[in-house]
Amino acid sequence: MLVVLAWILFLPMQFGGGAAYVIISGESMEPLYHNGDLVIVRRDSEYGVGDIATYYSAELNKYVIHRIVAVRDGKFTFKGDNNAWLDPETIRRDQIIGKAWLHIPGFGRALAPFRTPLGLSLLAGGVAIVVFFALWPVPKARKKARIQVSFHFLTGGAAMREIARQLEIITFILAIVFVVFAALGLIAFTRDEYLSETISLQYIHLGRFGYSASQPGVYPSGKAMPGEPVFLKAGCRVEIRFNYSLMSDSVENISGSVTLMAQAEANNGWKRAFPLMERKEFSGTETEITASFDICDILKTLRAVESVTSVRRDIYTFTITPEVNVAGTIAGQAVESVFRPRLLFTLDDLQLVLLREDPERDPLLPLEVKEIATNTRIPNIIRLPGFPLTVGLARTIAALGVGGTLLVGALLAFSIGQSLKKNPLDGIAVKYGSMIVRVAQFPAGAEARAVQAASVDDLARLAEQHGTVILHVEGNESDQFGVETGQTFYFFHFLKGGGHVR
Repeated sequence: MLVVLAWILFLPMQFGGGAAYVIISGESMEPLYHNGDLVIVRRDSEYGVGDIATYYSAELNKYVIHRIVAVRDGKFTFKGDNNAWLDPETIRRDQIIGKAWLHIPGFGRALAPFRTPLGLSLLAGGVAIVVFFALWPVPKARKKARIQVSFHFLTGGAAMREIARQLEIITFILAIVFVVFAALGLIAFTRDEYLSETISLQYIHLGRFGYSASQPGVYPSGKAMPGEPVFLKAGCRVEIRFNYSLMSDSVENISGSVTLMAQAEANNGWKRAFPLMERKEFSGTETEITASFDICDILKTLRAVESVTSVRRDIYTFTITPEVNVAGTIAGQAVESVFRPRLLFTLDDLQLVLLREDPERDPLLPLEVKEIATNTRIPNIIRLPGFPLTVGLARTIAALGVGGTLLVGALLAFSIGQSLKKNPLDGIAVKYGSMIVRVAQFPAGAEARAVQAASVDDLARLAEQHGTVILHVEGNESDQFGVETGQTFYFFHFLKGGGHVR
């Protein structure tokens, strides 16, 4: 039965079971899980925010165990407890392997040798041997012997009398086990199963710039495309595009507005703004805008200012800036946010050239990550010496332990009760088992000093008074009990049928 139960609970998914074994690698789930810990995950019918689960990441080509921080449209967003960012993928339900079920600190390091082909072969061979002998059919003769022992256990006989002699020890052990599991249950059921923890959830403003200008004779396509310079003598009309996305899996009721502005700036700090489009309202997490302008007209305006100020500028910094204002609910919290990316160019009489502020970033793909604090539930931990347990698991262990102890005690009491009905000798063994010593015969000369007692209870009192034991001689038709007090030998005959001989 134990083998079958263990097989059901711990059989790996690769062999048709419901368990998967995850060895922690890295620090993304500290302080809960540490490098080298073993976590057993099992399939579950429901997954929600706060659950720790394992999924397969196609992007990383490996399995990841992180906490679910958001669920949207049937897809899950994960985050490591020790990470400041969300996992890059949104995970479908069928990608989730299972939910964290059992955590064994440090045990993953012990399993590391079995992850090699040789180790797996040895482990598989060991498991096969255990299962083979556990499930090997018992020969009929031995099976019959087992049934006979079981019968004597319930209806009396040597087995029950042996149990009776050890009843005090058995009761003491059961009491200790019961107290241990009851104490664990008291600790577990007086603590919250989950704790509320404030974590940071990220949401991302993502933009994508694009521009084009007719440039016949300059480029094979006849157009300047994003990243290429625009030559003013080949064409002055520039079309600018901007796509915006709000990335988060826990968003609701998102709406906002977007505007587009251009600005020319001289190196002495003088600026001139040029509105490119009016404010546009949108709803949802995405929007797209397009505007066009004549860069030659803007340059003429700048030169006109120069004629007034008599300050000649050969080159200007030309900036295109969309401003996105969004409002809505993310992870259950109201959020208002502004996103102002910018696209920088240099502008002179001949060309408009894109600038790169940061050589490691694409200026056409601006990105801004923001965070909000939100509350989530994490499993509460009972830290036993060298063996931390989640409160949920401790409750299960305590309930099974207390229930199992009570069941064993009830079966023992039932067996003793049944035995007493079938064989009254077992009642004597239960009451006085620790005082009874089995002998082949009474001491020599006992018959000459013999005095018959009224009951075994009287013999027990005499034994206690004189600090001695009750002697027991087992016969075919009756059992004899006696107590040696020095000058007198007290005895009692007990018939096998349940009576006594006077």
